[in-house]
Amino acid sequence: PTEAYRSSQFIPGPQLTQHDDPMLMGKMKPSGPQSWRWTIDYFIQKGSDPQRTDEWIKIWDQTFEEDAEATTIQQRNLLSNRAKSFRFIPSRERMSQSIHGLILEALKSGFVT
Repeated sequence: PTEAYRSSQFIPGPQLTQHDDPMLMGKMKPSGPQSWRWTIDYFIQKGSDPQRTDEWIKIWDQTFEEDAEATTIQQRNLLSNRAKSFRFIPSRERMSQSIHGLILEALKSGFVT
C-alpha cells in the first residue's frame, strides 16, 4: 500500500469498492467537531473500456454528492436535540454493526492512534 493508506492512517472511515474494472479507495477524516474531509482515489485496470470507466466514475461522483447532502441534513437534525441517539436496525444493518465493532476493537487495542 502507499503511505497514505498504511495502518492507522486508513482507519477510521475507509471505503473500498470494486466494480468491473475500476476500484475506488476512499477515506473520511474528521476535520473538526462538526466536519470531515473525504478523499477518493480511483484505480483503473489497464485495458479497461474508457467509456465504461467514465460512467462508473460519474455514478460514484453523483453518489458522493447525494451522500454529502444527506449527511449535512442528518448532522443538522442531530444537532437540533430533537433526534434520538443513532442506533442500528438489527434486522437490516448487521454488516455495519460488525464493521463498527471491528473498528472499535482496533481502537481499543491501540491499532489506531
